[in-house]
Amino acid sequence: WTMKPFHIGVDIERLDRLKPRIIQRVSTAAERESAPRIPWLWSAKEAAFKSHSEKLEVISSVEIFDWQAVSASQWRFRAREAGTSSAPFGSG
Repeated sequence: WTMKPFHIGVDIERLDRLKPRIIQRVSTAAERESAPRIPWLWSAKEAAFKSHSEKLEVISSVEIFDWQAVSASQWRFRAREAGTSSAPFGSG
């Protein structure tokens, strides 16, 4: 789901649909090492991609970083176009 004018993306996944080979193909080792859980990385990338799909072509073009715990089961993260040092999405 996405709300384009506000660049809000939401992703909910069934865990049995996530395949390790696909996650490895669309993410970097650094992303996988920093994510609290691999399924959360996938959902973060999907949500960020959906919210900025007008400028991104593939999900691997999203970099997820700077995970911060909000609570035991809630995390926030930042996202930007992969391979760039550009400001994170939503930074202005």
